[in-house]
Amino acid sequence: MGIRKAINDGNINIIVRGDKWGTQLDVSITPIFCVKCNKQLPELYEHMGSRYGQVGTIQCDFCGTNIYCVDNDNIVEKLCTTGYILDYYKLYKLEDEIWGKVKDVIEYDITSRHVGNTVTLDYVINEICQEFSITLKDNNYFISEDGKITKFPKSVTKWFDLLQTLSLY
Repeated sequence: MGIRKAINDGNINIIVRGDKWGTQLDVSITPIFCVKCNKQLPELYEHMGSRYGQVGTIQCDFCGTNIYCVDNDNIVEKLCTTGYILDYYKLYKLEDEIWGKVKDVIEYDITSRHVGNTVTLDYVINEICQEFSITLKDNNYFISEDGKITKFPKSVTKWFDLLQTLSLY
């Protein structure tokens, strides 16, 4: 349990329910933003679990402020930090609306392919790229909608690159 500087790329798991829940995320790798000094911390962090929603504390590399981290205690769809919420659906562009657009553009339906299973974002990206002969451009620079996050996990930058290739980013 806790949170620490990431030692690997972590996982972005997509739980494909196919019912009213659609797809659910379970994220183990995250950027962190300090609202005190208004900077993203330079490293990504590995979310290793929580106890009653309490994940742990990170000290800002720039100003030394403690950043407290809380989640929803089971499936990690968002992380609430001191003064900033990381909603992974929006931050990583994995909302059901995006999946609907992907289905419209290339007829890839994550629900019909993986209902009842958990797949990683990397698996889905590789599946789409192979099946539809898509070569990614290796664009590694993306910015969150609020302009605060510029460093993302590798699988997320690949996802953004794919969405950009499909004209959905």
